[in-house]
Amino acid sequence: MTCFNFISNNRNKRVLTISNSVIEVKNTTSLYAWLFNGDNLVLNAAGSTILMNGTGNIDWFFHGGAPAVYYNVVLQNSNWNNFSGPYCFFNKVEFKGPFIQSDAFANIDSLILYKGMLFNDLDNAKCLNTDVIKYLELKSGLAKIKGGCKIGKALFFGNSIIQGDNSFDTVYFQPGTQHTLGSGNTQLINGTIQANGSCTQPIFIESTVGGTQAILRKISGNISMNYVSLQDINATGGAIFNTNNSADLGNNSGFGFGPANSIKL
Repeated sequence: MTCFNFISNNRNKRVLTISNSVIEVKNTTSLYAWLFNGDNLVLNAAGSTILMNGTGNIDWFFHGGAPAVYYNVVLQNSNWNNFSGPYCFFNKVEFKGPFIQSDAFANIDSLILYKGMLFNDLDNAKCLNTDVIKYLELKSGLAKIKGGCKIGKALFFGNSIIQGDNSFDTVYFQPGTQHTLGSGNTQLINGTIQANGSCTQPIFIESTVGGTQAILRKISGNISMNYVSLQDINATGGAIFNTNNSADLGNNSGFGFGPANSIKL
């Protein structure tokens, strides 16, 4: 089905069945392409895809009221993709344009950001905030996590700002990227950090405030990183943190810095 927008913003008793369907919303000028109130709504959406395919500057997916269980949502073409689904559940959400989230508390199995996040300032950024995400992939650009998130596997092929206290199962940092962790905040690592840069593309990990440490915490086991440059980072929790071919830029603790490999000049 193809439509200009899809709106059901009342509290009447309603049943919407879109199971195994593709709903293409070609919004061009309206503020809301998808606007729903979840009160008294029965949503049957298993196997469905909601494709936000507008050509204007706004593709706004907004779900208010009682939460619902969606399936796949793709925001395709907009220069400004805005998404709000507090307490809702999603199988996969893809943002082909810059990502803006205006509400928190979404539960997403897979979140894929193709162009990072769009925000005006760091304090009032629209960002990930108190979300539960099983799989997060940043393909490019800059992502910001504001705090309170529980993330399974996170792949950062672009840069990141990670503030507040969060937990991760696995974190991957692409060579040549920069990652800024909130000073005084704790990033709990349940699994491992995969941070293997190169001589020409080191990975930078630093605190948001120079001279004040950010905390990486892992209860047990080992984490080994290669070709990373660290500043103002405290590795703690009982695990062993080792780095090889890496740079200690100051005020780091809890890391074992191994020798660097020799190179031919």
